[in-house]
Amino acid sequence: MSAFANTFLSRWAKLYAQQTPAEAALEPAIAKLGVRYRFQHPLWGLRLFPDFVLLDHRVIIEVDDPSHRTTKKRREDAERTARLQAAGWRVVRCWNEEALEDPHGTLARILSPLKLSLPVQAPQPEPTPEETE
Repeated sequence: MSAFANTFLSRWAKLYAQQTPAEAALEPAIAKLGVRYRFQHPLWGLRLFPDFVLLDHRVIIEVDDPSHRTTKKRREDAERTARLQAAGWRVVRCWNEEALEDPHGTLARILSPLKLSLPVQAPQPEPTPEETE
């Protein structure tokens, strides 16, 4: 095995083993969609490990922590998204806080613009108090 492959697999194993609380909160909501998905799925050609990959829909879900609010990280995220889109992936993002507070609503919000044909209806977000008044 090449040095690159060893390094790549080592990095993947570390990421896979260290699921964040936000990723753990979002995963059951993704599983309820009834689609094939993978967590920290290695994209060999792009040398990337997206948080979640909806394989049949070519959708990547990234769960971002507060470090992604910096100018440098936003630029890196934009470059990463452009690389993924050039390879035919659609990329959606949410913040850790959103995934922790309302995983089903967050998933519905980020996936609804994609108009995916899902075997299970994506859960609808709960109305906010302002919407119910």
